[in-house]
Amino acid sequence: MQITEDQGFGNIVTCDLIGTPQPFFLCRVKNLELYYLNLSYNNSKNDYSYLLLLNGEKLSAQKYKGRIYRDKKDIIEWYNNSILYRDESGDYYILSDNGNLISVFESSLVRPSYYLFTNGKVIPLSYNSYITVANEVDRRGKYQNELIIEILSLDKDDYISFNIQSPFNTTEDFIVNTASLLESTDSYYLLECQLISYSGEKKTVKIKIVPKENSAKIVD
Repeated sequence: MQITEDQGFGNIVTCDLIGTPQPFFLCRVKNLELYYLNLSYNNSKNDYSYLLLLNGEKLSAQKYKGRIYRDKKDIIEWYNNSILYRDESGDYYILSDNGNLISVFESSLVRPSYYLFTNGKVIPLSYNSYITVANEVDRRGKYQNELIIEILSLDKDDYISFNIQSPFNTTEDFIVNTASLLESTDSYYLLECQLISYSGEKKTVKIKIVPKENSAKIVD
């Protein structure tokens, strides 16, 4: 298989495919199986990377700027049964459960949460906005007994952060096991979170966030 590449200044180059590439499995998100495929061509100045989405018998593909590596798994469930994917160049893509491209957010416009693809729980509010619920982590990676809640956007540099003290009577570390959205109105969000302390004690709390008042607190 050959491609023709315009390398500028009137230099049109025919490039041959190197080897026989095979797709590699990344993960499964709901009813989608995700694979990546990297194509290399001799004399080419560009990378050709594809994310393959298999939904039953339907196969679709999306091309990305950066190369997709086997250990790169920045893929999470997103709003309205879609998925959010971050490629090697830092751009964000939202894909429907059928593999269709919904939105693209360039890395230069996105101020992502540190907790988006790490230990935080993510609650999408729309295709371009979300809440993260996580624990404060020190420089050594040790959990702290404080809860952090953030509200962010993928299409603008909006960022709101709240800190809530541990609901446990002790000062031991805890983790966020689950987080879900119970209510969403024009004035507030109501979350339900299950927390587990280091000793194994579990607490389910409700947290009310009022962005206009810049407040977030445990209400139950």
